[in-house]
Amino acid sequence: ALPHPLGELSMVAGASNAGGMFIEWVRRTIGTGGPPPEPFDVPIWVPYLRGERTPFNDPSLRASLHDLHLGQTPTALMRAAYEASAFVARRVIEAAEDAPTRIVASGGGTYNADWIQALADCTKLPVDVVAVPEGAAYGAAWNARVGAGLDEMSASTRWVRTSRRHEPDPAWTSQCDERFQRWTDLA
Repeated sequence: ALPHPLGELSMVAGASNAGGMFIEWVRRTIGTGGPPPEPFDVPIWVPYLRGERTPFNDPSLRASLHDLHLGQTPTALMRAAYEASAFVARRVIEAAEDAPTRIVASGGGTYNADWIQALADCTKLPVDVVAVPEGAAYGAAWNARVGAGLDEMSASTRWVRTSRRHEPDPAWTSQCDERFQRWTDLA
């Protein structure tokens, strides 16, 4: 948990190898065809293709796939990949002292509504997507501007905007909870 630059809030963060690189590898490997999966019929990925940073700092960890069966489609495996990434975020969130009330998503993953929805479902938190996907780059530039004395941190509200919110889907959250418990044991 980190203090928010404006003082009255806090932020939770943790570096992971289970984001875009993992999702894109799964997409390239299995494709994306087929009908959407049912909430109860999604396998479990342990997403560590090249080890993991937070909280393990173990470069030897490797990916694995569990509870797969012949009836599952590539969309079920993609949903499992999105959930694996979200489970990593959930583990970091649960390790924080203060319980967050929302997630703010920025970067290239914000173009993928299915990934963002899985993040909301797996963490049971609403996910606000920044209006400009390059929000992290803007934030870094803003921090440099403030550090150089060219502006005040509180003025960031004039450019910080969200484009949409993804709420947790009750049809998915209980199944995600069950998979998270199994994922925690496997990971």
